[in-house]
Amino acid sequence: MATDDVQSQLSEAADGLLYLSETDAPLVPVESAATDAEAAARELAEADAAAPVETVSVDHFFRNAVVERETDTDEMRATAARFRKLVETIHRLLPDAKVVRVGEMNVTAIVLGQAADGHWVGLRTELVET
Repeated sequence: MATDDVQSQLSEAADGLLYLSETDAPLVPVESAATDAEAAARELAEADAAAPVETVSVDHFFRNAVVERETDTDEMRATAARFRKLVETIHRLLPDAKVVRVGEMNVTAIVLGQAADGHWVGLRTELVET
């Protein structure tokens, strides 16, 4: 699938969702023509070569966002359902997707996979972890 189509569908699935950490941040569509995922993540995070990088699975990254708890409100359940739909969309559009986390404490997390044209596409968000 072409980069524009992937970005459009990811943008639609992520619209209005906030990734929760010590800050709440939107998931913003991104694209890079870098040669590999780590280079793309560093570019998209505007990070230098010294910034620490960690790669995790999409399922691991969204593990808390997709869970419904007994004490959740209807709104919280609806949000969890939307995150499950987002994860399904990522897996469908970008089967090789992974999440590259760049930085410490103030982390840029980028869901990345390759579109048919070889460009890295995905979603970027910011996390604060103290």
